[in-house]
Amino acid sequence: MVGSEQDELEVGEKISIKDILYESRFFIVNLLGIIGFVWMFYELITGLGNPHRFFCGFSMLVVCLLNCYWRMFFVTGFRHRYFSHRAFKNKVPRWLKWLIRTPHHEERYLRGMQMLEAFFATADAQKGVIWWASHHRHHHKFSDTVDDLHSFEFVRNETGSFWKGFYHSHVKWVLIKKYKKADYDKVPDLKKYPELMFFEKARGYLIAPILLGVACFFLGIGMGIGGWAMLFGGFFASTFLTYHFTFFINSLAHMMGAARFDTGEASKNCGWLNWFTMGEGWHNNHHHKDIAAAQAILPEEERSDVTYQILLILEKMDLIKIAYKYTEDDIAEARRLDSLARQNRGLKKRELATAEAS
Repeated sequence: MVGSEQDELEVGEKISIKDILYESRFFIVNLLGIIGFVWMFYELITGLGNPHRFFCGFSMLVVCLLNCYWRMFFVTGFRHRYFSHRAFKNKVPRWLKWLIRTPHHEERYLRGMQMLEAFFATADAQKGVIWWASHHRHHHKFSDTVDDLHSFEFVRNETGSFWKGFYHSHVKWVLIKKYKKADYDKVPDLKKYPELMFFEKARGYLIAPILLGVACFFLGIGMGIGGWAMLFGGFFASTFLTYHFTFFINSLAHMMGAARFDTGEASKNCGWLNWFTMGEGWHNNHHHKDIAAAQAILPEEERSDVTYQILLILEKMDLIKIAYKYTEDDIAEARRLDSLARQNRGLKKRELATAEAS
C-alpha cells in the first residue's frame, strides 16, 4: 500500500472528474507542451522562406532538447540510480581534502551535494526525490503483481485489454489519489534529511521548474525570439518529453523487447528505448541487479547507457563512488543466456518450418 488508503481505484475503474481536477496541473503542463511543439514546428515550417522565423523555431528545438536531456540525466542518474537504489554515493574528492578536513565539514559537504542533486532533479517537475524513490522502491518490491502501482502486465491480464494496460502503466497511475503521497517507511535513509523533506513538505519541488521556466522566458527575450515562444518551446515542450520518456520505462520497458534474466516479472531489455532514456532501456538487466549503477552489462551495451558513462566520468573526477560494477563472471553469464536464447529461437523456427512443411 502506498500513501493514503482513501479514494483508491480498482483495476479498470474509471477516473472521476474529481481525480482529474486534483491533478489538473499534470494535464495543463502536457497541454502547454503540445502547444509548444505546435508553435515550434509552425516556426520551422513557415521559416523555410523567412530566416528569422526559422531561427526562432530552430532555437526553440535546440533548447527543448537540451532541457529534456539534462533533466533526463537527473531522472536516470539521481532520482533512479542514486536516490532510489543507492547505486553510488557522493564522496569528498581528493582535490578538495585541503579544504574539507574534519568529519563535520565532510558531512556538511556531502549533505550539501545531495541537496543540490535533489534540487536539480526536481527541475523535471516530477515532485520530490523522496516521493519518486518511495514509489519506485515499491514498484521493484511488487513488480507486475496486484500491488504494483504501474504494472502493464497485471492490468492487461485483469482487463484483457492491451491499451488499458498501456494507459495505466504509462500515465493513469499518476492520477490515482493513493499515489499522491510518499510512503516514508520505504525511504528511511532519505527521510532523515530535513533538507530533502523540504522538497516534499514545503512543495520545494516547485522551485527548480519555476526557475527554469523563468530562465527560458528571459533567454527567449535575450535571443530576440520572444519570451513566450521560448517558455512554451524550450520549457513546456521539454517537460512534456521528460515526462513521457520517464513513463516509457514504466510502460514500454515491460511490454517490448526480450528478457535476458528470469526475474519473476515482465521487465524487458529494449535497446531502442535508450535513445530516449539515456540507458534505461536495459530494464531487465536492472531488475536482475538493481544495485548496479550500470543498466547495461555487456561492453557493447554500455555505449548506449549514456547515464552510466557520465557516472564513470564523475567517478574518475573522484566525486562519486560506484557501489557495484558488473564482473567478468556477470558478463560471461549474460553471454551464456544470450547464446541459449538464440539456440531456443533457432529450434522454434525449425519446428515451425517442419510443421508447415508437413
